[in-house]
Amino acid sequence: MLTAGPGYVDVTWAPPTDGGRVDAYGVAWLVDGVPADGVGTLDTSYRISGLPAGAVIVVGVGALQFTPQGSYVYSPLATESVVVPG
Repeated sequence: MLTAGPGYVDVTWAPPTDGGRVDAYGVAWLVDGVPADGVGTLDTSYRISGLPAGAVIVVGVGALQFTPQGSYVYSPLATESVVVPG
């Protein structure tokens, strides 16, 4: 779920319900269609700040499971978009 305010977007999500292990979450976003940034977090919420008024923000969230080989498996949870108010 996305909630936009002046210069920011709050992203919240629920853990997966399939019972699979989640080691972390990945959050990535586009600003007006251009890849902007991404982060890993252990929380089920994240605030994206420093956004320009009127920008269209597309956010994707996924669950990460780390493997013994040092890589990870990414399982998409949700993708949503919102306009930053101005």
